[in-house]
Amino acid sequence: MDRFHVARSMKQLMKNHPRYRYMKRALRNYQVDSLFLELNSAVGTMDTPEEEEKLAHFLAFLTHHQETIKDYRSWLQEKGVDTTAYRPMGSAEAMMNQLAKR
Repeated sequence: MDRFHVARSMKQLMKNHPRYRYMKRALRNYQVDSLFLELNSAVGTMDTPEEEEKLAHFLAFLTHHQETIKDYRSWLQEKGVDTTAYRPMGSAEAMMNQLAKR
């Protein structure tokens, strides 16, 4: 899982929520605790019961997989790997369009 797919799902669900920009910022900066704080604060504020249910499922999914949305480079650094030349997850996918055009 990478931030692109989490961000896409979060946008589909939360784009009209007043705290959405803070959620995006937390995800972009790998601030997992802040992201969960923002998402949990949205519980009970959604427009419809269906949106509340979708938020509950999204939160459960992210809670189960929260280690995977952290920056993989921090894991490698803890193991002593030099990650200065490493790019964030999802960087390769963005380049696929450019390669396909060539």
